[in-house]
Amino acid sequence: MKLLNYYGISKKIFSYHHHNRTYAGQKIIELAKSGKIIAVLSDAGMPGISDPGSDLVCLARENSIPFTLLPGPSAALSALLLSGMDSSRFVFEGFFPRDKKARKARMQALNRELRTVIIYEAPHRLIATLEELYEEIGNRKITVAREMTKLFEEVIVSDLVEAISRFKQREPKGEIALVLQGAQIEEKDVFFDIPVKKHIESYMKAGLDKKEAIKLVALDRKMPKSQVYKYAIEDYE
Repeated sequence: MKLLNYYGISKKIFSYHHHNRTYAGQKIIELAKSGKIIAVLSDAGMPGISDPGSDLVCLARENSIPFTLLPGPSAALSALLLSGMDSSRFVFEGFFPRDKKARKARMQALNRELRTVIIYEAPHRLIATLEELYEEIGNRKITVAREMTKLFEEVIVSDLVEAISRFKQREPKGEIALVLQGAQIEEKDVFFDIPVKKHIESYMKAGLDKKEAIKLVALDRKMPKSQVYKYAIEDYE
């Protein structure tokens, strides 16, 4: 609204967010079908990244409604480039799951993630997330980027231990993007000493079912899922 007012643009607007995406999404589609031109804007980053904008893309395609994208600021890419970490290969994790088992499994998987990792987190969960990461992957370089492209933007480059200490001394505020250094190990040595069965078991102990564990092991080892499945049949059926 501030941006529209600044440029003297007066148009009807309404909210489209996670909690009303079903109703509001259908409303947007109906307006588009009636010939209206719709613009989806965000006051917190680029629509579609960790928000229901991606749902709207699917609805538009399902209803054969033409659309395009005008790229805007993205906290994930801004934080990555300002961190100074390797940007040639990176992975976007978004928000960690709230479920404890799924959350733990995702964090444990980062022990073998060689690429730079971008994570989103809310300020009230930041300290807990930093502590959980330290528990699961040990100390590692991390950049905490707050309020990207906004007035109070702040980029803190440190490691997990220092970041935990810093934010225990002052309350974290604003929208936060974390940039985590990739695992510093040779890719060919990651699973050298881990039998396939033990690899599957480690994911299952972290709370994943057999099917999910097999899929992740296949990705980790760059093996066909059918081949990994053979190792799982005897012990886990």
